[in-house]
Amino acid sequence: MTSSAILGESPGSNGTLGRALGPDCTLRAYATLKCLSTVLLAELGISDKIDRGVPLLRIPYRNGTGAEVAVRLRTALEKPSRRDDRFRWEPGSKPLLYGLWRLRSEPSVTIVKARATATRFGSTASTPSVSRVPACGTSAAMRTTS
Repeated sequence: MTSSAILGESPGSNGTLGRALGPDCTLRAYATLKCLSTVLLAELGISDKIDRGVPLLRIPYRNGTGAEVAVRLRTALEKPSRRDDRFRWEPGSKPLLYGLWRLRSEPSVTIVKARATATRFGSTASTPSVSRVPACGTSAAMRTTS
């Protein structure tokens, strides 16, 4: 048995080793999975990146003024059966809420679990009061405070 088989790796499309976790983690594949527009994701700064021959998503995190202060990398679209290592922070990045630059002064704030949900809320014209929503990664799916 090869080390690739033991490590759960398989040859990538360009001959490099990558984890066998399903389809490549690209902007197009992510947009399809989350039913979001690639144009919207690109406008948010989400982009494709290649790391050691493996495609992944680069997701910028911006502060309240819109300045990029951290970057999270998504390495796989599907959650593996073993340890979930689909996400990692770029070196030097510190975790923070996603969507801070989209906040407005309002009497209430909606906090959602995932970036994709925050993006979906932000692109829904029928929900103008939650058009700028941060995602926090907590276990509660959605919480509204007044």
